[in-house]
Amino acid sequence: MEFIFTPLTLNNGPISGIFAFSSIVISLSIIRLLWIYIFILSCS
Repeated sequence: MEFIFTPLTLNNGPISGIFAFSSIVISLSIIRLLWIYIFILSCS
């Protein structure tokens, strides 16, 4: 993940670094929701 977001942080400064961090957090929460959904489907 670092090699995707590091050029953004170098080019535009801390603002895009914040956007990169928030996009990482959003993608992690989406993955967590998918795992919960799969877990519920497998249990039912």
